[in-house]
Amino acid sequence: MLGKLSLQDSEEKTAQPPPDELDMAKYAQYYQSNIKAAAYLSSRSPVFRRLTLLREQGWKNSKGDEYLKTLRDIAENPTPESCRAAFSQMVQDGHELQSATSGLKITRRAFHDSTPRRILEFGSAPGGLLHAALEINPSATATSFTMPRENGSHLFHVDERSLHPRVNVTCADFTLFAGDMLPWAKGPYNIYPMDPSTFFLDRQIPEGTFFDLVICDAGVLSDRDRTEYRRHHVSGQSTRVAITQLALAMKYIQSGGTLIMLLHKPEIWEVMGLALSFESFSDVQLYKPRGTDAIRSSFYLVAKNMHDDSGTQNTIFRWVQQQWEKHTFPCIWEGYHMKDYDQWDGTSMRLAVDIFLEHWGDRLIRLGTPVWEVQANALERAVWMGTRRGTSSRAR
Repeated sequence: MLGKLSLQDSEEKTAQPPPDELDMAKYAQYYQSNIKAAAYLSSRSPVFRRLTLLREQGWKNSKGDEYLKTLRDIAENPTPESCRAAFSQMVQDGHELQSATSGLKITRRAFHDSTPRRILEFGSAPGGLLHAALEINPSATATSFTMPRENGSHLFHVDERSLHPRVNVTCADFTLFAGDMLPWAKGPYNIYPMDPSTFFLDRQIPEGTFFDLVICDAGVLSDRDRTEYRRHHVSGQSTRVAITQLALAMKYIQSGGTLIMLLHKPEIWEVMGLALSFESFSDVQLYKPRGTDAIRSSFYLVAKNMHDDSGTQNTIFRWVQQQWEKHTFPCIWEGYHMKDYDQWDGTSMRLAVDIFLEHWGDRLIRLGTPVWEVQANALERAVWMGTRRGTSSRAR
């Protein structure tokens, strides 16, 4: 059910994995699977059909491209003022998310449980969502990992002094946390060429530490400054950011806890599979804030009361861990594992999409409609609209 997972918010690439990572035949089948899913949704969801038309208009509008280019330039070259503005917007988004889903409030079934409330966050910069979570949970403490600025991160901006004692922020490339991803990373049977100066071979999260709330909000602004090792040996930085934080979240989340993850386009094959898989062991909602990013395709998956009675959660963790190995050590993976684990041919993919939509298509529409509606309304109100209500951008 699960496929390639990425956080990149890009209309022209979201439905297609990079051609250098898959052979062209499989690449074409993957693309066609998403086309099939989109056709199914358009025929059954008026909201998705309206959004699709608005996106198509956006491709023909250069003003929308100019607007989004301005947003990217601001994100990649932030000023103190733009950083504060982004921080404030994310704080507001966090409180809206709480009002709509109760996702940021830590609750426990065992009310007598007095152990500390803990929050784990990946990609905290600029820190607005973490700030909101700490305001909502005044007794909680937070462990936060944010990517270094040179690896494409935002600037960090948690400016309330009262929150600082409750937040432990580590600036590090968590996609290289080999000690957490592979417990045997330092063992005598390690076959991977791990350079201690590149990978973190020791656990960055102490064994036995679990968190009530895990926020996966990390993304990559730019790959232009990647280190020498990662330029030559590591593929798909955006994909690795997504799969690493998801794997670590599922490894360290407390039973009954809540996971909040930033994703894009619930209609994409791997995203719909992830959302529906989570429904087997948690209470799932999809939520899209109505702020500045409403025109984009981003949304939050909110999975509350996570439990693993069926074993599905552990299955997903193992799959994501496997994907991390594949994208971190592509040469070794191709040599030792590809034949065993990558038999996902085009026929299987088409059949899987058909079966998936037949059984869970209606549920996907119910989950995705609120997200699509917010984006469609925002695009209609955009200042570039050629009609009375505006013109859409190249919806990311």
